[in-house]
Amino acid sequence: MRSILIFTIAFIPTVFFISCSTQESTLKKAEKAYANAVKYGDYQVAIHSVHDILAEDGNLKHWKDTLMVLYLATGSPEQALKISDERIKDKGHDQVLTQKIRAAAYKQIGNKKEAVKAYEELFPLTEDPFHLYDLATLQYELGRLKESDESCDLLLQLESIKAKTVKLAFNKQSQSVPLEAAIYNIKGTIAKDQGENAQALSLFDKALEISPGFLLAEGNKSLLQ
Repeated sequence: MRSILIFTIAFIPTVFFISCSTQESTLKKAEKAYANAVKYGDYQVAIHSVHDILAEDGNLKHWKDTLMVLYLATGSPEQALKISDERIKDKGHDQVLTQKIRAAAYKQIGNKKEAVKAYEELFPLTEDPFHLYDLATLQYELGRLKESDESCDLLLQLESIKAKTVKLAFNKQSQSVPLEAAIYNIKGTIAKDQGENAQALSLFDKALEISPGFLLAEGNKSLLQ
């Protein structure tokens, strides 16, 4: 899912030197074990290695970010959220990464309300149209039609959407379409749900003009004919 980082320390006399060098040696072993685990795709061992690193030195906060990413990538969103709760309290934490993890984790566990909150905080940080698209989709699924429509309108103002595509899954099918077409399809669905059938047809036609053969928009349009 994402790539990860690696670091170290050392030196002082007599007895203290021994404990310090021992710690350094343990850290190096754990870091090497982590690097090898990632290299071979053994992410459970990678998680264990990061725990070993943090047990040796809890001040290596960037390893918590690594652990957060690993937990999310291996299907443990609850653990990722627990770490994100800690990272939010840490001064100088990576806000973008933390909010990305929170948004994706809440979405993964089906907590749409919290996912919306996370995306609302994330989009101003990144201005990534996919984050706003995810927000619009979640708002629609929660029945917050006005908010979803406003998010779609904001998306359509972004020049960057014209070069992007999104993969949609529906009725055991999937299809990649231009992001702009997907946005018009959401707006059409909102209009349809509000009983504005003429407006909905116009919006579905706009989606199909941008992406001929857009199956989801074709299906939505057929429901109104």
